[in-house]
Amino acid sequence: MAAERSKDEVRAEQRQARRRLSGSEIQARAEQLSALLLEQIPTSQPVLGYLPMPGEPDVLSFLTAHYARGGEVFVPVITGERQMLWGPWSPQAPTRRSSWAPVQEPEGDRLHLTEILSERPEVTALIPAVAMDHRGGRLGQGGGYYDSLFGPEGAATASAADADDGISARFIAVVHAEEVLEPGSFAVLPHDLRVPEIATPEKLLQV
Repeated sequence: MAAERSKDEVRAEQRQARRRLSGSEIQARAEQLSALLLEQIPTSQPVLGYLPMPGEPDVLSFLTAHYARGGEVFVPVITGERQMLWGPWSPQAPTRRSSWAPVQEPEGDRLHLTEILSERPEVTALIPAVAMDHRGGRLGQGGGYYDSLFGPEGAATASAADADDGISARFIAVVHAEEVLEPGSFAVLPHDLRVPEIATPEKLLQV
């Protein structure tokens, strides 16, 4: 097992590696990733996606193709510290830079996750990460948004525990292949979100 290092140390290392990726490499990986996700996620299933930060696996090709085939897409809108709503997304949707993070957000409607799930009992959530381990441990960007919503103590987890409505969400973390690390490579805390599937441009991993 690798020696456990601090989250900040591993995060800095992975970000540096991402900065070394060329634009052509990122685009080639985006096309591979899109083909994989189109095969794995049915058109009928709404997708909770994300608009990528620089260096992150680019899911825009997939989101565009999923929307074009009739699928619904929602992406995060940050409304405060560790507070995240969702906005409907299309390739034509106007976006603006978030006030809270270096990401683009769609203008227009803001929806709570419960509003989306109340009419869509099955969704797939694509979870961005800086790194993952082979046990589903996730290292995020450090803002805590996904942990606060989907983690063991998150708002969505609490709502699901109180509900009996058959809601089903599939969680897929998205990283570059070299960002899937051995367990113990970084600290995973009890409140951290663990993700049972990992998508890289090359393949889908079950953990």
